[in-house]
Amino acid sequence: MTLLALVVAVTVGAQQNPSYDPDWNGDGYYGVSDLMGFLSLFGTPVVTTDGAEAYELWDIGPAGGYIFFIDSADVFDDWDYLEAAPITIGLYHWGEWGCYIPGADEQDIGYGLQNTIDLVAMYDSCNTEAAMAAWEYEVGGFNDWFLPSLQELLLMHENLHLNGLGLFGDDMYASSSDGAIHSAWYVRFWDGAALHYARQHVMVRPIRKF
Repeated sequence: MTLLALVVAVTVGAQQNPSYDPDWNGDGYYGVSDLMGFLSLFGTPVVTTDGAEAYELWDIGPAGGYIFFIDSADVFDDWDYLEAAPITIGLYHWGEWGCYIPGADEQDIGYGLQNTIDLVAMYDSCNTEAAMAAWEYEVGGFNDWFLPSLQELLLMHENLHLNGLGLFGDDMYASSSDGAIHSAWYVRFWDGAALHYARQHVMVRPIRKF
């Protein structure tokens, strides 16, 4: 997508939704994740280069969960969609308090998988149950799940939960974004707040990309 096309897409979308706040993720800044979150709502279906079926926001994906993000801006080379697991798979411990985890500190869209890989690598020493539960999840013949990054988790709240989709509770959900050696990032689904709290037991909803 050219810069001109991107500007047009944002302008047209904002006209369709006058209440649109460009600070999509609520962090006080306007950046790439805000723009991609916006385009996922107003963007058109992506036609994949391999001829696979194209999906729209809120469609049911191949694994039976809702599509909650579309890479309309063609930012990512190897995938076009993010799909949420059909259900929340349970309450799991995020990780041991005070245990150092190399990596796993990215918050933006597209980094959930690498964060999860970093967390799973430290499972034996840091008890990263939430990431391991997402990593080992399998449904509908698909086993490529991971724990969402903070921004991916916020998109699930914005695009699914607020629209009554996905059977989410009002609980605290785990992201794969580490905060420090004592904490991690979560999203409280009853109000969509991104919270930097101590590592604890939190709900897990895996996602996959394709």
